[in-house]
Amino acid sequence: MKIATFNVYWFGTTRSGIVDRTPDDDALVAGVLGALDADVIALEEICDLPRLEGVLRAASAISGRDLRARVGEAFVTSARPAELADGAAQKVVYAWDAGAVELVAWGALSGGPALRPPLLATFRDRAGATLTLGAVHLKSGVMGAPLSDPSVALRLREAEVLARWAQGAPLGPAGPLAAGAGAMALLGDFNARLHDDSMAPLVSLPGWDWPRPALPDAAPWTTYLDREVIDHIGVSPGARLIGGSRGYAFDLDPALGGEGFFHRVDGFEAQRARGFPRAPVENLYRVSDHRPVIAEIETV
Repeated sequence: MKIATFNVYWFGTTRSGIVDRTPDDDALVAGVLGALDADVIALEEICDLPRLEGVLRAASAISGRDLRARVGEAFVTSARPAELADGAAQKVVYAWDAGAVELVAWGALSGGPALRPPLLATFRDRAGATLTLGAVHLKSGVMGAPLSDPSVALRLREAEVLARWAQGAPLGPAGPLAAGAGAMALLGDFNARLHDDSMAPLVSLPGWDWPRPALPDAAPWTTYLDREVIDHIGVSPGARLIGGSRGYAFDLDPALGGEGFFHRVDGFEAQRARGFPRAPVENLYRVSDHRPVIAEIETV
């Protein structure tokens, strides 16, 4: 099963002063999603759910897949029920290819302090193999801050609860989503590097594999704002990564315009000096300040 994670930077938010995407910008997002060619994609920072569906239809036309983000009339998201229709609120969503995998069960992780509860889901492929995923968007904060920092401390507590679920604690829906056995993967925007202290409960899970995503030597990061690798995919002992994981540097892809298109305005420091991210000026941010991470997984 091929899975991916992509933080799409406040996609479709109605909150002013963040980003105003045009239809051309939506087409760029669809181009990235289509290029991932994945069976399941965990999406973070999704605000406008119907708008996402339109982008997924365009991405499906590009990839030849049948990407969905609904179960009946309900969106698969970990947002609080009151936020489902809130166009300003960030949500965690799965998009999956209905022609390649079947959504067996889903629900939000409980028991933690997260403002964005991890979204749990079990998918079954055509061969009958199942994979349980936890899509996460952990607490953000200053990169490299100590555990005494309130944001880092909160992220650590989120990671601890997630690690407890991964080891079988009853913190999610029952049945197929019960963790602790079988093939599992955690993926998303962890807002931390693998070696940061707040990630310790996850990277120390017995038998789990947390490879650093392969990225271009000249630009080895998954988030442009921090120039760090904070988007990860980790797998349990019941799963195996085929060839590790890799980041998709869409901003360097000639098929989407390449570096001359995405980085043509000015450099990172100049944009930060103007107060980005509240006033994005560059094509890169009209897609996202994050790059997707992709991995192919087999059950063992």
